[in-house]
Amino acid sequence: MEDTQDTQGLNEQDEQPVGALGEPTNLGLGDLTGDLTDASDDILDRDLTPEHNIGIQDLPRDILQLTFGHLDDPDLAAMCMANPNMARNICNNSFWLAKLQTRFGIDRHYANMVIGENTYWGLYNYLIGRTDPRIQQTRIRDKEIQDIQELTNKLKQYQTDMSKLARNKTKQLSNLTKRYEKTLGSLNKKTRSSRNSKSGPPVGFNAPVLASETFRKFIRNGNFGPVDPNDPNSPPINRYLQVGQNGVASRTLLTLLMSIYAHVNDMHNPMNRSMLTSTEEMDGYFQGTYGRMKARPVRAGRTGFDEKNFKYSSLMNIIADNIVKNANLTQYQQDLLKDPITQHRTELDLILIRKILGIYRDRAKAARK
Repeated sequence: MEDTQDTQGLNEQDEQPVGALGEPTNLGLGDLTGDLTDASDDILDRDLTPEHNIGIQDLPRDILQLTFGHLDDPDLAAMCMANPNMARNICNNSFWLAKLQTRFGIDRHYANMVIGENTYWGLYNYLIGRTDPRIQQTRIRDKEIQDIQELTNKLKQYQTDMSKLARNKTKQLSNLTKRYEKTLGSLNKKTRSSRNSKSGPPVGFNAPVLASETFRKFIRNGNFGPVDPNDPNSPPINRYLQVGQNGVASRTLLTLLMSIYAHVNDMHNPMNRSMLTSTEEMDGYFQGTYGRMKARPVRAGRTGFDEKNFKYSSLMNIIADNIVKNANLTQYQQDLLKDPITQHRTELDLILIRKILGIYRDRAKAARK
């Protein structure tokens, strides 16, 4: 099986970023459509006063959940938090799980591994905050305002304390004055930086990269174990990872994923766990990579690459050989790597992989004791 780097592996018309499934319709409260009765439309078009909330809640649950599914996120949050009964009976776990599935392609197994059970609202809230620029900027600004307010309160307290000590020029007053000046400098710096604060894209090993077509096939078809190692009947992990579909990942994610593969397929040398042995599955996909690694010059006193006994660090060389170089990316692929939803799905996949790898490492440590 030849591992050529197919930089044209993404068809612009056929493939869409995983996680971009079912984009929201952004309907407002007065724009709802569907098979609702005239009475429900009349109630939903009114202002959200407490009296109207009672009227809305009197509608059948299935109609309410259908209606809520078409609200944009700010309206949805307002309706679900209107009162405890609404949150408990309508915006329940099954409702948020359906929203995660529709908008981000996330099911119960994935969500449970990433953040735990019964926290689907928290995961949805996190994702919309990461992918909606309006919400993201609002949260950044709220944090800045809070920080500035805390510093301002400190300054006021210092001014009060300094006034009390002003009559007696003591060392205590001198120290308090220094703290006041330091806090004032922090406030000025925070105020200046808040004007142009932005959340930057991932960099370094967390920067998005595009896996070759060969690497994608290996991830789709390889034995990486179940998504929940404690539940052997849970679906395979590679069913969930976007890298197997559109090729987008990070070097950190790919390195940890290959570490999971090493644990699942018992690649470790029992006498020296820092050494690995390639599986037949890897041999089928990476013969070209192995050949290029063997052809590299070898430093004096060192041995060349041997797929039957190689260092753990060589996994990074295998990964590097199967990442599409930036110069070979098409415009569509460049845009895909910059897509915020794709980037944040990569972050979620990384959280999932870290948790799974942690389980395997704990097992390996317990077995060596």
